[in-house]
Amino acid sequence: MRAVFGAIGLLASSGMAFAADPILSPEPVSGWTMIVKANVVSSPRFAGADKASLKAFPSLSFRRSNAKWTFSAPDDGISVALYDMGWLRAGVVGRFEGGRYYQGNRQIVGLHKSDWTFEGGTFLEFWPIEKLRARAELRRGFNGHQGVVLEGKADWVERFGAFTLALGPRVVAGNGRYIGEYFSVTPVESALNGFVPAFKAGSGLKSYGLAGSVSYAWDRNWNATLWARYDRLSGDAAKSPIVTTLGSKNQVSVGAILAYSFDLGRF
Repeated sequence: MRAVFGAIGLLASSGMAFAADPILSPEPVSGWTMIVKANVVSSPRFAGADKASLKAFPSLSFRRSNAKWTFSAPDDGISVALYDMGWLRAGVVGRFEGGRYYQGNRQIVGLHKSDWTFEGGTFLEFWPIEKLRARAELRRGFNGHQGVVLEGKADWVERFGAFTLALGPRVVAGNGRYIGEYFSVTPVESALNGFVPAFKAGSGLKSYGLAGSVSYAWDRNWNATLWARYDRLSGDAAKSPIVTTLGSKNQVSVGAILAYSFDLGRF
């Protein structure tokens, strides 16, 4: 399982390079740049949990060395823009979501295990003004949940020399297969667990919240980021006995990223 999460971290956190590892050189070279990152994240043990777990993992990402600086929030999925006008970008996106496992979670014994999920789909990003970004990601799950997720976010972005700060709202909605995977309880599971009643979760709004980040670039190579995200569960997710009896509606994640960039030159 550790190997699985290591692989997940390696890929998923490539979308966590806050401020897209800004290029500070006045004359960026052509070719490719590799960004090696060390990530530390504290997040809920599972969807709806009231306790957090700490994870540390490395990750990699790449960019064009002469690419223009583009803001990227830590909670963005891994994105590849197929259409890029600067103020309007669209393309494909992917991200990994952790699962729900029994190890260290005695309270969920009897409930079905939720495997990790790869979510793939499309994104649309719009900058109505220079400092305001709006972004939507529509993703479909594979391996774990088989549902559809729509995530919307907005960020006000400010740059103060080597510092980049961002803050904005978040909202997540999904269909019944997505929300039901994490928040439904069958009669059999209820009997095996002994603490939660049966419950069928349907589609709708899953959560709303706020995310903020601060990034500091020492130079062209070194960049550090601190970030936090708060989500308040809503709809059937908030009504689920997994949340009301065993967990919490308040979901908090915090993390730190240390990134080192270096040029690979031309392939």
